[in-house]
Amino acid sequence: NAGSITGLLPVPYQAVYAATKAAVISMTESLQYELEVEGLQFSVFCPANVRTPIFGDMTPPADSIGVDEAVEYIFQEMEKKSVVIVLPQSARDFYTLYRERKEEFDKVARQLAAERRENYRTKGTYY
Repeated sequence: NAGSITGLLPVPYQAVYAATKAAVISMTESLQYELEVEGLQFSVFCPANVRTPIFGDMTPPADSIGVDEAVEYIFQEMEKKSVVIVLPQSARDFYTLYRERKEEFDKVARQLAAERRENYRTKGTYY
């Protein structure tokens, strides 16, 4: 299933998107517990920045990875029977920060919220 790093941790100005992706992640994990006795394996990939047309005319972030690299990593993790697959490495690092060093994460999230709030005020969009 297609999740997002945003479904695993709070990202300012993406609340509705985050809620839908959190639901996909939770559903996938639930299905894994329910149906693994039937021999079924479920995975949800939770990308941050993958260079796809979603960026439109914008330059993809420096930490973005190509589609081929993303697909290769997803398949490697599926072979290991990973349920939640977070990519790229920068997203895994950010997720670890959220889980293990919450106060530091909070500072980063508040700064991002301030930047996005200002962008909305001056540009009409958060990016």
